[in-house]
Amino acid sequence: MAPTRSRVGTRLFGVRWVDDTRHSTGRGALAAGLALLACGVAHSQQPATFTPEQLRQDVTAIEAAIERTHPDIAHSVDPAVLGRAIEDVRAKLDHPMGAGEAWTVLSRLNSVMADGHLAVTYPGGAANEIRQYVKGGGRLFPYAVHVTPGAEIFVRARLDETATPLVGRRIEMLDGVSAHDVAENLLAHMNGDTVAMRAQLLSERFAFWYWKFYGERKTVRLRIAGTDSVVEASSGTPRAFQEKSFEQLFRLDLLDDAGALLTIDEFYWRDKPQFYAFTHEAFARMRNAGTRTLIIDIRANLGGDDDVWIEGIMPYIATRSFSNGSSYRLKIIEGRQKEGQKVGDVVRSSQETQYPPQLDNPLRFKGKVYVLISPRTYSSAVLFSTVMQDHGFGTLAGTGGGARSTQSGGTQNIKLPNTQMTMVVPRFVLTRSSGGEGLLQPDVMVVDDPFRPMGAVETLMRHARGQ
Repeated sequence: MAPTRSRVGTRLFGVRWVDDTRHSTGRGALAAGLALLACGVAHSQQPATFTPEQLRQDVTAIEAAIERTHPDIAHSVDPAVLGRAIEDVRAKLDHPMGAGEAWTVLSRLNSVMADGHLAVTYPGGAANEIRQYVKGGGRLFPYAVHVTPGAEIFVRARLDETATPLVGRRIEMLDGVSAHDVAENLLAHMNGDTVAMRAQLLSERFAFWYWKFYGERKTVRLRIAGTDSVVEASSGTPRAFQEKSFEQLFRLDLLDDAGALLTIDEFYWRDKPQFYAFTHEAFARMRNAGTRTLIIDIRANLGGDDDVWIEGIMPYIATRSFSNGSSYRLKIIEGRQKEGQKVGDVVRSSQETQYPPQLDNPLRFKGKVYVLISPRTYSSAVLFSTVMQDHGFGTLAGTGGGARSTQSGGTQNIKLPNTQMTMVVPRFVLTRSSGGEGLLQPDVMVVDDPFRPMGAVETLMRHARGQ
């Protein structure tokens, strides 16, 4: 029987990953968490260094984890290409290393595997690591940045998200190293479906990755627009590694011209009834305000639990029955097999669950609906996007090309035997409702300005007015 819902890594590369055969993709991170990367799970005490033999045993464990868990590695990477990358990594593990140093080698596999749900995560968890580091007086790269797929780095704000006169300026050199070379190096270690997605994730996590690959710094020498300056490192924690409140993740703003902006930054909240109450109130406010254009902003949404949008959004929007996918491939793993299933088999079947519309819902929205996406939109947020697009419930807008419309999921956390890093591997792949393949792409292209996020919303409102 197919999974009927999907949890797909909220906060891709984040602090928690879930596996539930009722779900097609899961909270991670990301998140997160994709959720989401470099935020593995806590590990027990470990020796300071590992021998080359121990490190290579962990590489063998990575191979075994993929073979044992993934239903079709070719979904994201040519197996021969991955095999060569694994051998290259194995060859570099030629001297004793601590877990952190070993991760800088093993994480080179992340970009090769090219899937937001397939990653070697940082030992002990990046969020925990960076919080403890800052608490102990550690300092980080002083700016929040925007990294492009072409490996350019631009200043977006100070690390604490306060404004800086340098906003939008391109960084040319960092401590004597070409900024392009720094970004290119770090992008090669990020996970994510595409370089566009990896660039978005690196932008959020740059302070952590720069610290881990280039070392601790009290000051940073920068060249911006041909001018050198020495800037003090920051004592703050980047926003990507902070816990978010409900109000930070979920917001409704009523706009001019009978518009509304519903921002959903995750499809996860620990108290689902609170989210359902929020969306009920939001659609009631829109009805009372006479809203005719609704923009659902999921540009920052890395996934979560499909229940959140199936029960919290679709009752107000869906006009006919829908499914979150058309077919799936599922690997049968130890402890998850059902009667008649054999561990190691791959089940291929259709996704049969249908969700009926609530046509008599007094709060059902009958105006124009736009879903605003970005290359960062991932996991369950991709499934929501494809359902909206495939069933004609709304217009997909924004910038695509970041995530596959066919999503992997059912992520498993597999501890490597020596370093205790976590290898995250999906156990199924779900094809979108229409059956199509390829990257998620919008119906209406809207260029997203990383230095002025509301610009895309204003563009959509003009589009709604026919301008």
